[in-house]
Amino acid sequence: MCMKTIFRTAFYLRSNYVNKDGKVPVMLRIYLNNERLSLGSTGIAILRSQWDSKKERVKGRSTEVLSLNLELDNIQNGLLNIFRRMEFDESLSLERIKMEFLGKKEDIGTIMELFDRHIADVKKQVGVSVSAATWQKYNLCKKHFTVFLKSKYRRTDLKLSELTYVVLHDFDIYLRTTAQHGHQDAENLQDHYNLRGEVGCSPP
Repeated sequence: MCMKTIFRTAFYLRSNYVNKDGKVPVMLRIYLNNERLSLGSTGIAILRSQWDSKKERVKGRSTEVLSLNLELDNIQNGLLNIFRRMEFDESLSLERIKMEFLGKKEDIGTIMELFDRHIADVKKQVGVSVSAATWQKYNLCKKHFTVFLKSKYRRTDLKLSELTYVVLHDFDIYLRTTAQHGHQDAENLQDHYNLRGEVGCSPP
């Protein structure tokens, strides 16, 4: 009997950023079974007091609120439709769903291409839904991973298919020792890319 594939979306407010109007970006994350992947900002920003965290929608019945919630509904429905089209495809992954949703058909073949794509996407959002400090952390993570690859594997890049749990574990140890990042810093650096969710690998 085949295991049912479970896909869902989650909207939430960014906890560490407020724009110049005092509003907080509504963020989006998608889940596939036990994996997750952040899609970043939805482009919607609201006052923190307007958010219903249980319903994952904006509170109220005004025309503006209804329009914002309709936009969130459309995002959710669009992702669900993409999942349904790909549900029985052997190559189904969160990254494929993301690429289809964002309209980016070209394949990402290596981890460095993945880093570059994320960094470019985040840079466009600086001052809108992310801070310059966040963008710098993405660059720092790529820098550390580049040095790690050269020192540990004598490589300058990896195919996404080569990014296994063992590699991620070694990178985690590198961050905590050679790069001298504490436990929380190491977790935060990897979480910025959610590398395990990106490539669909998890601990054995």
